[in-house]
Amino acid sequence: MTRSIFSNWAGLVVMAVCTAVLTPVMIHHLGAVDYGVWILANSVLDYYGLLDIGMRAAMFRYVGKFRGSCVREEVDRTFSSALFIVIVTAVVICALSVGLAGYLPRVMTLHGTSPLVFGWLLLLLGSSVGITFPTRMLATYISAHQRWDLFNAAGIVSTLVRSVAIVVVLKMGYGLLAVAVTTFVVAILSLGQHMLFVRMADARVHVSKNLISWKRIKELFGFSVKSLLVSVGDYLRFYSDSVVIAAVLNVALVTPFSVATRLIECFKSVVVAAGGPVFGSMTELDGGNRREEQKELLLRSTRLLSLLSILGGVLLLVDGRALLRIWVGPELSLAYPLLAVLAAGYIINLALHPMLLIIIARGQHGGLGAWTIAEGIVNIGLSIVWGRSYGLLGVAMGTVVPMLLIKLFVQPYYALKAAEMSAWTFVRRGLARPLIVCPLFIVAAWVIAYPAKPELPLFTAIVMAQVLIFLVITWVLGLTKVERQWFMESAHLRFRSPMKRVGNSGFRTQKPLLNEKQ
Repeated sequence: MTRSIFSNWAGLVVMAVCTAVLTPVMIHHLGAVDYGVWILANSVLDYYGLLDIGMRAAMFRYVGKFRGSCVREEVDRTFSSALFIVIVTAVVICALSVGLAGYLPRVMTLHGTSPLVFGWLLLLLGSSVGITFPTRMLATYISAHQRWDLFNAAGIVSTLVRSVAIVVVLKMGYGLLAVAVTTFVVAILSLGQHMLFVRMADARVHVSKNLISWKRIKELFGFSVKSLLVSVGDYLRFYSDSVVIAAVLNVALVTPFSVATRLIECFKSVVVAAGGPVFGSMTELDGGNRREEQKELLLRSTRLLSLLSILGGVLLLVDGRALLRIWVGPELSLAYPLLAVLAAGYIINLALHPMLLIIIARGQHGGLGAWTIAEGIVNIGLSIVWGRSYGLLGVAMGTVVPMLLIKLFVQPYYALKAAEMSAWTFVRRGLARPLIVCPLFIVAAWVIAYPAKPELPLFTAIVMAQVLIFLVITWVLGLTKVERQWFMESAHLRFRSPMKRVGNSGFRTQKPLLNEKQ
């Protein structure tokens, strides 16, 4: 599992670098208005993700469960049935994109962009989203087989090709539609690439119309609809803000808000990427009916992901202003208050991410879905009301407040019930050490923060020093004795010479804290 997590992070590093390069390039070449239109179109089309109806999570869970119980035919039946569903969904999305491209430009007034350009933009991007549905299902199948190396390799190639192509198109003087065409072409190429990687991940994979099972489709739908309800809150939380800002404030203000949310997405992705292999292991443990091991994994992953959330969130809080000035320039430094509010909320959200994973792994996430939808509705309402009174900061507060109410009070109820664990046990063994590390790291990071006009070399050195301080505090106070021993043994095993590795069997006989299955 450790190797899978680092593989995920390698993919995120590439994505973060491409985002860091691509965002200012697009803002510079398109301008604030056209870039705001680009973000607005993507925000509208992101709701297509709801048509996934949680099917990827359902397939991941059932493939992992059947792999855990070693039933090969059921794995193929699950994959064939899920693939059939998303292909039908992709066709529906392409048809919806045609209607959306004809309707929205007539009812939305966007100063500085013609309705014809906006219509073509919606059509091209909508078709790209449709193509990515089967692509993402193939990627989910790869990750369900714990081949995160292939999963991330495919993502890295697609991200690099898309980023380079967009930069070239913009440097040649083309605009919004050329970028949309580039995105469409890359989506088609990525689909073919993932077909190849599925075969590499599972040489025995078999897809056939004869394996499509209506019973399995019903089971997948039953699980996926519950997952959809949980996802709706996330969609309403993150993808409605751009529409609210454009309607209540100004479309140009979508740009600074988007800059802040891009950084939050990168932060969120790092923690969620670490949670992917954890979810796979929880699902396989559930399939094998190994409940005690599942509980221990919940506590351990909560402790470690909480520490990771503290590191990323505190760095954004302390160094976010300087990062924005270096990344996108001083004219967009007004995004820092938004970044600070969102980062504070997501430290708590992501620290409790393993709670969500065990709820879904145990298939007990139906009730949580209704609460999550309520959160999304309240989010939109508060963002509109507070946005009119307090501007962009009000929109950010409207996002964070209902999110924290659900994550702190509702989600723990369902998670602890699913895990059959007391709240005291969870806090004492899962959260106590991160709660000690957090205030100490905040103070230490703030003391050495760089307040003056930032320069990249000095800024990088300060961030590295802050990370080093965090590692020291975490080593002393954040990790248990067993975890420190495991990290030392892992480092020793990785850096020993091959001769010593063969000759010395002392570490082989010791029981590891984490193995590939855990």
